[in-house]
Formats: sequence, C-alpha cells, structure tokens
Amino acid sequence: MKKLLFLLLLIPTLSFSQLQIGNWTVEEDKMLHYIGGVAITSIAHDLFFEETQDKDKAVLYSMATTLALSAFKEIFIVQKTDGNDLAAGMYGALSVGIVISIDDIFKKKKRKKFIK
Repeated sequence: MKKLLFLLLLIPTLSFSQLQIGNWTVEEDKMLHYIGGVAITSIAHDLFFEETQDKDKAVLYSMATTLALSAFKEIFIVQKTDGNDLAAGMYGALSVGIVISIDDIFKKKKRKKFIK
C-alpha cells in the first residue's frame, strides 16, 4: 500500500517534468544551488550526528551550516548577493531535513510495533 501511495504521488511530478506543463522552468544555477544545499546538509548531518548523537540537533546544525556557507559564498566569493540563490540552497537543506525527520518518525513507529 505504501509503494502504491508513493507511486501515485510521484506520477504528477514525472508528468510535469516530461511535458513541461505550465511553463515551469528552473535555471541551471538554481538547480546547482539546490544540489549543493542537499550535499552540504547531508554531509554536515552525518558529521554532527557522530559528535552529538542527537538527530534533532544534527538536523538543525547541518541546516545552519548550509545557510552559513551559502551566505558566505554569495557575499564574499561572488560579491553579488542573490536572495534566490540562498533560497535555492536552503530548499535543498529543508528537503534533507524533512526527509531525515520523516525517516526518524517511521523508525520510531516501527520500534513501537516490535516492542508491543
């Protein structure tokens, strides 16, 4: 049932991306910022989780790291601040944070089933 629900939620995404319905386009620069946000958050989460052994802190610290690095890059390296680039990086960070939080919720539910 879960796989069917996942597939049904995925179908509109696939159709929009293939047909380009609604003229939704994403600039390549914003995609790179999104992917960078995902990568930085994922790596930072693993490093922070090793140190703190707390998933909530690791998620928050990794997202803060992504924000700090994105802002540093925009202000000091490029010297042309673009809020949309910062937003794209943070969308990547939020995506990872949400996925990790949802995964933690499912793991807690699964543990409760086995304990009973």
